[in-house]
Amino acid sequence: MDLVITEELARAESQQDAASLKRAYELIKAANLGKSEFDPTESFSPDLFVLCAEQALKMGQPEVSEDCIQMYFKAKGPVLYWQMVRPFLKPGSPSLLRQFAEVGFISAEATVHLLQAEGVELNDHPKPTENLSQHPMGYVAESPEENSEWNTYRSWIEGLSQYAMNCWLRSAEIGQEIQEAWVVHNAMVYVLNHNYHLIMAGRQKELVDALDHLLTIVKVVGHNGDPTTLAMLCNALARGLIISWIPTQVPEKSRKVIRPNPMHTPLDQGAISEIKTAVEVCEFALNLTNGTVPEEVVPIEARQQLIAAWVKAKQLLQQQIGTKLGPEEGTNEDINSVTRILVALEMYSCNGLGLMDFTVTPLSQLLKMVSECNWTDPLVQLQTLARLSHFAYTAHDHEVTMACTQKVIQMGVKYLRMSSPTQAQLMAEMLSTSACIRGRSIMENLKGRKQLRLAASKAFAESVRFAGTAQNSALAMLAARHYWNTQLPLLTSAANRKKARHTIQGIVNIINKTEAKSQERQEVQLLHQWPTADLQSGGTSQGSFLPEADDDLSLRAALYGLLFHCYADNEDWEGGLKVLDEAVQMLPRTAHRLLIFKHMVIVKAKLGQNFTMEIQKFKDESEDYLAHMWHRLALNSKNLYGELTCYQNAIQALQKPESAWHKVDLIMEFSEWLYYQQFPIEDVIFHLNWATDILLGMKPARDTPEPAGETSFVQMPPERLESENVGMVSMEKLQNVRQLEALARAHILLALTATPSAAAYQDYCLMAYAFLRHIWQVGGPRGGHCSSGDRAGAQFCCFQRFSKARMCLSWCGSVDRALACGLQGPRFSSSQGHMPRLQSPLGGVQEAANQ
Repeated sequence: MDLVITEELARAESQQDAASLKRAYELIKAANLGKSEFDPTESFSPDLFVLCAEQALKMGQPEVSEDCIQMYFKAKGPVLYWQMVRPFLKPGSPSLLRQFAEVGFISAEATVHLLQAEGVELNDHPKPTENLSQHPMGYVAESPEENSEWNTYRSWIEGLSQYAMNCWLRSAEIGQEIQEAWVVHNAMVYVLNHNYHLIMAGRQKELVDALDHLLTIVKVVGHNGDPTTLAMLCNALARGLIISWIPTQVPEKSRKVIRPNPMHTPLDQGAISEIKTAVEVCEFALNLTNGTVPEEVVPIEARQQLIAAWVKAKQLLQQQIGTKLGPEEGTNEDINSVTRILVALEMYSCNGLGLMDFTVTPLSQLLKMVSECNWTDPLVQLQTLARLSHFAYTAHDHEVTMACTQKVIQMGVKYLRMSSPTQAQLMAEMLSTSACIRGRSIMENLKGRKQLRLAASKAFAESVRFAGTAQNSALAMLAARHYWNTQLPLLTSAANRKKARHTIQGIVNIINKTEAKSQERQEVQLLHQWPTADLQSGGTSQGSFLPEADDDLSLRAALYGLLFHCYADNEDWEGGLKVLDEAVQMLPRTAHRLLIFKHMVIVKAKLGQNFTMEIQKFKDESEDYLAHMWHRLALNSKNLYGELTCYQNAIQALQKPESAWHKVDLIMEFSEWLYYQQFPIEDVIFHLNWATDILLGMKPARDTPEPAGETSFVQMPPERLESENVGMVSMEKLQNVRQLEALARAHILLALTATPSAAAYQDYCLMAYAFLRHIWQVGGPRGGHCSSGDRAGAQFCCFQRFSKARMCLSWCGSVDRALACGLQGPRFSSSQGHMPRLQSPLGGVQEAANQ
């Protein structure tokens, strides 16, 4: 069987015959499954798996190659591969060694696919699956470390990762042995690509040994004409060497003035050795790509990553950077000038973090250097200006901040349409950040000038627009939050709201668009994977915001509310209702939507539409808030029945004793409404008597009157009143001015509902007079509520109450009672109240009234 398979593979190689390869593959697969058409007892060499995989890869059939390698793993296991090929690795056979190196690549690639099939990335640790099954009471889940099967599986996964890395490293060693740089280069690319997730996560420390071994080999055989990949290798290695020695403290919140701070924890010898190695690695790559040899030049962004790691390593070693701002300079002055600028910016980003602070170049001089430099990459140039504007804003250098942000916006708009989608996204993010910094700097130098406030608002609106282009929700919300803070003092005017309407509508649309965008953003490696004073640490998000803009949902609800007010200013209720409907659809189901529903029920009441579903959203709110909503609806209802229902619901919502005052005010207002709407007088009198019952049922929370502020009262429930059989309530027990004033007002309204010839008319007037007179006694110095020094204040308070009652009498007395008995309105059904009789302390109310 081995001979037949070998002949088929030889024919496939010599004639490039796909049928022969397929025949050999089918024979190998059948033999592996124990279903060979030949004698089952005949031996079968697992080496044929490797030979078939190699031939399939050469003929462009990677699926066949991968399947053969996986069958080989199942037959022999990954760790036996190099044991198998080691006897063939003899000097003087470069062709065979090259083939073994290629098979090593195939084997490692197939291992990575096997790991991915298990749901694990290369060099990642497997995670145990969550047990979602139901368990009895008292069940304690077993720790994965205590599970022998899990430990075996984890060891197998980790062994596969180690095997794949060993395959690539051994292939690189073969490339060094046969002096073929392309083999080493391929191994370097494999390692960097398949460990990209570790590099993005800042886990380069786990790859230090492998990367250092690869760099040693590359220094011997060369980089195969690819200095960019070599720069990436050096960057990953240098960061892996220093990242574990960088303090993880959070940058200081206030960095108004950058001051050197040389005090920090000293490093041990092992740390110093690793950091020095990182400096050497960075300098090797930077000196190689400094432009002395034109073929070794790499993109600026690749050198920028190396510069960031080099400067951070210098800071950890407490080594100041000289005036030349960088390592050894080459003959290319353009590269030298860009390097000096990037080094200066990195020094700014490292300062103020508790480590040694660099002596930095002045910002104005740095701006001049950026303007005079010849940039070959507009994206790096834009990023440099954006970073410089951030450092200038942090240092409160308004002039440099405005100059930098203006350059960023002018240049960014120019290059935005000419860039690739990924670059355009990055540019838009920098434009959004710079416009936001510009607006914040203007606000800090406002000094009460309205035109500057408008300029800042425009900058924040541009920041939102650029964030929408970048599809960055966080930047859009940040800029919108600053816009809200800036515009709010101007939005109290309907004219200003009208001017800002289109801008607000655009901001809302952009926020909704970026929030709902599900397109995956391409992952980009951060320039700094450690604490930094630069942009990526979120320095622009610092600041205090108004409560409405404190979080994203509150801000979005407030913007919708403001947009609704813009329509309400023109009494465009249909347009306002569309805005509110959109808000309900776009905002998540949280309490933030209550503001929207509040506007919605009022608008629907104005339009005469059904608002039953919307009012149900307030069922979990307090009864005071619910009564307030029903009262607002009563004032905005379009028909008589709607007003009647809303008033009834507002009164019935108030059931707690602490809501007694609110309930009295609503009942008395409802009584006036019944009177004006020509309902039966009996209904009006009933509700006024109900309000009087509640007022008389109130008792002070303390035995002694409170000299200042609002007196706290509790309402006696009707059951308590009836149980005590209160027939007479003495006037002396009524000591609260607010209570007396409300009783006087209720009796004035009762008097107005009766004709002068009615028997109760005179009683109502006398009782109102008694209450008003008692107010003066309670509020005066002999009433015991104030000292002689407070007499004027007490009399002024009483005068206010008395004036309010007189206004009520004058206002209600002007109503034409002749119309009140004409129209019979619908009855208002409610339970009867209890009104205890009052005993006046005046000795003779009738005589006093006659006098």
